Amino acid sequence: MKKTVKFLSVVLALMLMVSMLAVAALADPVALENNKAKFTTTFTYTGSIKPTRTFTYTISDGVCTSEADSVDTTGYFTGTPTIGSAEFVPADFDADTTASKEVEVDFSGVTFNVPGIYEYTITQVAPENAVAGLTLDAIATRTLVVIVSQTDTGITYSYVLDGGAAKGEGFANSFDTCDLTVSKTVTGNQGDLGKYFKFTVTVTLPDGKVAPYETVAVNGQSATPSGAGSGTKYSDDEMASANGVDSLTFNALSGGKVFYLKHGQSLTITGLPKGVSYTVTEDNEGYTKTATGDSSNNMEADATAAFTNNKTGTVPTGVVMSLIPGAMLLVAGAAGIILRGRKKED
Repeated sequence: MKKTVKFLSVVLALMLMVSMLAVAALADPVALENNKAKFTTTFTYTGSIKPTRTFTYTISDGVCTSEADSVDTTGYFTGTPTIGSAEFVPADFDADTTASKEVEVDFSGVTFNVPGIYEYTITQVAPENAVAGLTLDAIATRTLVVIVSQTDTGITYSYVLDGGAAKGEGFANSFDTCDLTVSKTVTGNQGDLGKYFKFTVTVTLPDGKVAPYETVAVNGQSATPSGAGSGTKYSDDEMASANGVDSLTFNALSGGKVFYLKHGQSLTITGLPKGVSYTVTEDNEGYTKTATGDSSNNMEADATAAFTNNKTGTVPTGVVMSLIPGAMLLVAGAAGIILRGRKKED
């Protein structure tokens, strides 16, 4: 019986040693500072909008993994740690497109009664509704390993995050936006450069996703367009009302937003979340229209919907030819008068 107990003790000791070696193989453990473990969350953005976002986390009850499954570890430790959050604001991105926040796991309320290896699962909480443009870390959980060791000077506490550097490479998230520009060009010898044309811009969020914020910005369009002296068929008040906005809700865009542009003008809608679909249509009013980039089912980068309207007329050559004989007679008559005048002088 004594031999059996001794054998089991050796086995358990070996298991603890193997577990310790496995943890050491991941990374060098770091001492708990003021009973706190730490990991980082990084947030990267692309596009013209610096994001505002708070990432929250949950942490599971601990499990002692240095003992055999058959060992009752009740009483090995008591209490549950608490975990913080990572809050990002636009100012965090003033120096770079990536910002990092340190998240603390507080073990002040936990008491470890027995040396061993204790594991906790940290989970990044996904928003209740999927947010357009927001991409969360592909791995939603990390394992936090706490090592409680007996030394000559007493008990030491250290930790490591699975597979990462000691202070952790925690979670990496991103937010991606795009800008949509609508431009207008008129060509041809009959093209009216002062004429305003009507455009309708429609933007739709990806299925199952919600808007990341209430409004997007609009800039570049003329707030007070005037069609005076041109072939514009829209009233100045009508055009000014449509163009005189500097922001739009996603509801307004999903229903189709009207703008008016003339030759050389453009407008830009900034901060559309990656993945939206859009269409831009125009009432070209008899002009020959060429459009590029006027629609997308999955917007991945900045885009330009470029519209060129051409109107070219052919000069009726018959009318020109009929004028030539008369013009020649006028020239001949003028020449005769000049010659007669010179003879009198002579």
